[in-house]
Amino acid sequence: MTMRKITKNSGVIIIASFWILIILSALALSIAYRASVGLKLMQYYKNQIDAGIITKEAIRKFIELSENGEYAYNNPGCFKDIEINNGIFSIVAQEKDEVSGETIYGAEDEDGRININSPFITKEMLLKLPHITDDFAQDIIQYRSELKKGLSRIKNIEELFLLPSFNIQSLSTILEFMTVYGGGRVNINSAKKEVLTALGIDEMLADAIIAYRDNCPITDMEEVGLRNGKDYMTTESKCYRLNISVKAGKINKKTTVILEKGSYKIKYWNES
Repeated sequence: MTMRKITKNSGVIIIASFWILIILSALALSIAYRASVGLKLMQYYKNQIDAGIITKEAIRKFIELSENGEYAYNNPGCFKDIEINNGIFSIVAQEKDEVSGETIYGAEDEDGRININSPFITKEMLLKLPHITDDFAQDIIQYRSELKKGLSRIKNIEELFLLPSFNIQSLSTILEFMTVYGGGRVNINSAKKEVLTALGIDEMLADAIIAYRDNCPITDMEEVGLRNGKDYMTTESKCYRLNISVKAGKINKKTTVILEKGSYKIKYWNES
């Protein structure tokens, strides 16, 4: 009887010990998992911080190179896959050049876009841009006029998203061809074909202008047969747009920054 009781108690102890081991193992796995997640989160936040630092370093490097006379608009040696602070950055002006089809590395000229704050930009010009409807063009002009009455202006391009006639098809056009920054006049040396034709230049002349300026920057619009249009066109730039791509660890970050030429004052900052 005593032996049976001892055997029974031993069995209970073995089973209890077995369950204790299972519970302790589960706790150990749980703690290890939480520690692993914690380390991954710490690495993620570190990479986020690194990406922010690299973005600021990219801007600083761009300013430094520009002040030292480096060409800002097409310079892959200075702006493509540059290693810095345990990460890489690129500054992309165009994903696909109109003539070569290649990616252009460097700053984009903000004045190559249509400045919707300019009083010389008409509804008819806006309608010539892709995906701009009659109602949307009218809403932009009306919104600009109402702000002007209060001695104000459109301060951010995203304000257009709130207009009643805005539609998703217009989004790419707004982001690619419009601005509220710069000197107000379109730079004929950097404007895309869609912008040139919107200003009333026919397609053949627009193609000729793009081919001509690729070989020699235009200093006077009469060089390309344009005697009119000086109210809304220029041959100079007032602002840079930097489309900065950063990779830090597993973090890929894109930031758009608009800098005032000369002072390098930040006019706009948007992260994605």
